[in-house]
Amino acid sequence: MSPTDPYADLPFDPADEPPLDEPADPLGDPWAGAAPAGPAPDAQPADGA
Repeated sequence: MSPTDPYADLPFDPADEPPLDEPADPLGDPWAGAAPAGPAPDAQPADGA
């Protein structure tokens, strides 16, 4: 864990996720419908990189 950023070691950025107390908006953000079902969008292209 980074002493300055406690989220630095996570495979996703919590800031990119919708607040738990608010419903995701599938029309506003392309990741809103897929975020709960799989990895973060930036973690998907692992085989192509």
